[in-house]
Formats: sequence, structure tokens, C-alpha cells
Amino acid sequence: LAMSVTAGGRVAVEIGAVDLEGEWSMPVHRLAPTPEATRALARQVGASHVIAHTSPFFEILPELRDEFMCVAWEHGDPTPAFFDHDRAERQRVKTVKHTHIYPNVDAVVAISRFVAADIDWPAATVIANGVDHVDAKPDPTPVTAAPAPLRVGTLMRLGQGEAYYKGNDLFLDLIAAAEAAGVNARFEVMGRGEDADAARFRARGLTVHLNASDAARDRYLHDLDVFVSCSRWEGFNLPLLEAQAQGTPALAFDVGAHPETTPLLMASLAEMLAQIAAYDRDRTLVRVHGRMARRFAGRFTWRAAADDVRALIAQLPADPSQRPRYQSPMMVRLRSRWQLVLHYSEVLRQSLGRHGVGGTLVRIQRRLFGGRRG
Repeated sequence: LAMSVTAGGRVAVEIGAVDLEGEWSMPVHRLAPTPEATRALARQVGASHVIAHTSPFFEILPELRDEFMCVAWEHGDPTPAFFDHDRAERQRVKTVKHTHIYPNVDAVVAISRFVAADIDWPAATVIANGVDHVDAKPDPTPVTAAPAPLRVGTLMRLGQGEAYYKGNDLFLDLIAAAEAAGVNARFEVMGRGEDADAARFRARGLTVHLNASDAARDRYLHDLDVFVSCSRWEGFNLPLLEAQAQGTPALAFDVGAHPETTPLLMASLAEMLAQIAAYDRDRTLVRVHGRMARRFAGRFTWRAAADDVRALIAQLPADPSQRPRYQSPMMVRLRSRWQLVLHYSEVLRQSLGRHGVGGTLVRIQRRLFGGRRG
């Protein structure tokens, strides 16, 4: 949960969380996910906006709107069908967010265009993650010279609960296919989990880097020749960009947000294997694609994300009493759908002019929203 305090055009941020994991460069408030605790902290730090990044903080936003401007920052949820033990609960959460949370907050942010479509909220503001937190080495990725094996690795959560959608089985299938095809490659895994989660990879003779530090992650991604993601769903896939920031080519299936986060999209396991085999035959291709990957990742910066957040906050009134008129759940949903209407009506406006169908749409928009938007 993030809280913003604006003063003189400057936005200060306070972070609250139920639990802490990983390394933080700023203080984080331990916060119970209740309206009372969140309201008390927001008042204490003088916040004007409350931004929730996950459940259970999403669910309390509507109860805070009387005093604060509220934003739901959506990172996406994997398709419930990917899970067995809690599929019904995951679907319930998605439904609740769409019917009760998004219509009752002041803005919805999505971390990718895919997530905005996946949550069925076209009006969401897309703010991509940055990748410049990575300690990118100035020297290019050292490509392993033949006849030594090509170093191929992945980074993913190893827990069994997410194993299927993260493609753990597909990664092992890729290794088996590479061995059968005689591809000269050595595969490695990095991820968070327990020793038991790593056991199945170690049983295959793989090197497993378990619960590594951020510095160790950066070294690992830099020293790989090729990074692969076998995930079946991703709302963004930050490791894919972290590898590219280090100058390492990153392959991923053409699913989820991958088209937004890597130019090296694979249609199938066979195509991914063929690309790795091409790198094995021509090691100079690794370096060429590595340079391309680093340039591609360079467009994703936290400064750009911060600028987008500042622009979003500037568009919202600091005083909840000054919200625009039409804020009922029905009207908010209608605004969201209106973005799609605008997109498809643009062609009609150009071909029929403002007096045909296009003109009718403009009049409807003015009646509903009081002026042209979009």
C-alpha cells in the first residue's frame, strides 16, 4: 500500500505492508489491512491519496473514499483455471474487484496493456514498471565460446502453488528436448522457494540458485548467455526485462504481457529450442541479440513511471469533495466502456463526418460526460 503526500508539486510516498520480503531502501510501515489502521496511518503521514497494490488492501479502498483519493494499482492475477486448490477463491476475488473495487475508486492503474485488457477495465491508466534498479554491468555479457556449453537460465518462483502457470514443467521439457536434439547447452535455475521446491530441478542435475540476493541475481543474469521464460501467463514479467537490461537475450512465449516486454517471442517450445540451437551454432548471434535486448530494456525506467504517477495524481482533485459529478458505479463502468467506443468510432468520424454516426457519438458523449474526453 502506498500513500502520497503532495506539496508544492512534490510527491512524497509512504509505504505500508502486512509482511516484508526482500531488500528495501526506505522505511516500511507494518500495517494491518483494515480501514481503521490504514486511515490512522494516512492521517499520521498527512496523505492525500491512498494507492493499493494488492489484496487485501484493494478491498478496503471504497471505505476510505470519504477522506482520501483512492487508486487501485493492478498487477494482474493469473487465470484461475491454472490453479486447483483455490480456483474458486481466485475467481471470487477477480469478480469482486471488477464489480465493487474498480467502480468505487478514483483511478485504476494497470502495469501493462495486457493487464488492462485482462481485468476488463479499458479506462485503466497503464504505467509500466521500470528496470533501472538492476545493477547493469557496463561491459557486454561475456558470451561463452564454443565448444563450451551455452549457458541458459531462467528465474521464477519455485513453489508448487505457482509451478504450473510459471511453466516449471515446460522448462524441464525444454531441457529434455535440448538434450535429445544434441544442443550444447547447460541449464540453470534461480528462484525463491524451499529446498523441497528445488529438489526436482537438482534431481535433473541442474544448478539451482535458491533465494539469492539482488546483487547475486544481477550477476547471474549478466553471466547467462540466454535467458528463457516458460511462463504461461504474465502481467509484466520483470525478470525478462532484468535479464535484457544486463545485455542477455530473453526468450518468452507469446502470451500475457510478453509482447510488451521482449522482442524475442516464441510461438512454441519447439521454436524456443530452435532459437537456442541457433545461438549454439552461432555464438556471435548471442552478442547481437544481447545488444538489441539492452536497448529495448532501456525504455523502461522508474523515472518514467514516477512521472506517470505524478501526472495521474495531478489529474485527481486533492480534496475528495471536489470529485467530478458522475461517480456512481454504473457511470464509472460506462466511462470505461466509452474508451472502446471512442477507439472504434474514430474511423466512422473520418468517413462520415461529424453529422453522421460520428456526430451522434459526440453528442452522446457531451450529454454523459460534459465535454470531449479520450
